[in-house]
Amino acid sequence: MPKAKAQTETIGGFEFDVGLEIPKTSRDATQSVDKQKIMALPVGASFLHTVAEADEKVKDRDEREKIFKDRASASRNRLSGMIRRMKEIDAKAGLPAKVFAIRIVNDEPLGRGVRVYRLAYEQNAAL
Repeated sequence: MPKAKAQTETIGGFEFDVGLEIPKTSRDATQSVDKQKIMALPVGASFLHTVAEADEKVKDRDEREKIFKDRASASRNRLSGMIRRMKEIDAKAGLPAKVFAIRIVNDEPLGRGVRVYRLAYEQNAAL
């Protein structure tokens, strides 16, 4: 495939390249395991997204806890964004809203990481 030459246009004092093809992404088109789990999550169920523990070299308990909180917060934000985008796609398609809750957990019965819950629509008001 021959390379397309860019045409340059000046608009508002800025030069822009026009007429170039958008290259395909190198990203794998398969869905992440987390997205697959979220899509399959039934109402009333949850799953734990584990967070990588601090390196063994970090001995200070407070520092290890800070690392956990930082990593858990980053995972929670990533999962929240994923759910938000999924809900936007569903809304555009006219599908019913799905309700989720995400919590950072750090205790024995719930686990250590980020827990994603699927709620019934009515439960949303209680949160």
